[in-house]
Formats: sequence, C-alpha cells, structure tokens
Amino acid sequence: MEEEVFFQLFVGEERFEYRYRLPENYLSVEGGMGFVEKKSDADPQNYLVYVNQLDVLLVDVDGHCTISPSSNACFFANFIFAPQAGTKQNTGIVSFLVGNYVLNKQRTNDPAMDVFFEVEVTRTSQEQRLMEGSFRGKLFTRIPSGRIPETTPRMDVHGSFRVGMIGNPGELNLPKNNRLLQTR
Repeated sequence: MEEEVFFQLFVGEERFEYRYRLPENYLSVEGGMGFVEKKSDADPQNYLVYVNQLDVLLVDVDGHCTISPSSNACFFANFIFAPQAGTKQNTGIVSFLVGNYVLNKQRTNDPAMDVFFEVEVTRTSQEQRLMEGSFRGKLFTRIPSGRIPETTPRMDVHGSFRVGMIGNPGELNLPKNNRLLQTR
C-alpha cells in the first residue's frame, strides 16, 4: 500500500475525493496523530481513520477543501462495520455529509429509512496500519435546514477508501468539531 490515505465518492457523474500523504514517521507519532493531516493550528485538522475498538470509520475533512465535486472535496462520515475482509451489508451509518448530499438517520421523517450502505473491506496491512475498501449505498439530496421529509430523492452512490487504523479510540486525540457541520 502507498502511505497515503483517501476517501472517494461518486454520485452519478460527480466525483468527490480527498487524499493526503502520511508523513514518513506516521507510525511512530503518539496518540494516533500520525494519521491526522497536519495544518496550521488555526485550521481544522483532517483525518481518515478506522477505530478498531468501536468498529467505526471516521472521515472528517474540513480544512482546505470545497463542497463542490472535485479532488479536494469536504467530507464528514461515520460508517460502522467490522474490520475483517469481505462485504458487510446494511452497514451502520450515523451520518454522511458531502457537497449537496446528506444522510442523517436522526433527521429523517421516513420511518422505513430504506437507505443503506454496503461496505467491502478489500485489504488491510497490520504493518502499515492501513485499511482499503469500497462502499455503495444511497444518499439524500440535501435539505438546508430542518428534518428531511420522506419524499426527498435518494441518489445511488459508490466509492472507495484507504484509511489509517488505530487500536483504541483513546489513542486518537481527535481535533475539535470542524466547521463543516456547523455550517450545515
């Protein structure tokens, strides 16, 4: 595996992506901070990590990015799935926010909530502490405020990722909440 992490999403013909290279010493940096993209102290810190003890993929990109489809897209997502190789259906998604698309189970009025994600873990490297995979599912078109009505269209999406793996949620001193959620 290259020592680079990324998160990529396709919504129809639109491509959203964010990637960054890990520093050479990322494995020796304490507290899981080797996986965090370093910016100046005033900027939000970006991270693409999988927390083993919680079985959760945390994606938070809010610094030096854009909500437009591009190779420099802003993301916020929480996927819940086991780290073993193979496909996991009906993956738990707490929330997903990118560009003009959103999924937030707590904010929908649809009791059936037929939105799902399927994740496939294709490769892991314990030595490099990296995980690769792909996913597919559905997102809602974004509603600026309030609850998402059940009539809101759903878009088929798919994507791929390579993320850092940390062993314990306490190992990663996550940065404060990024501005992306505060502006949505």
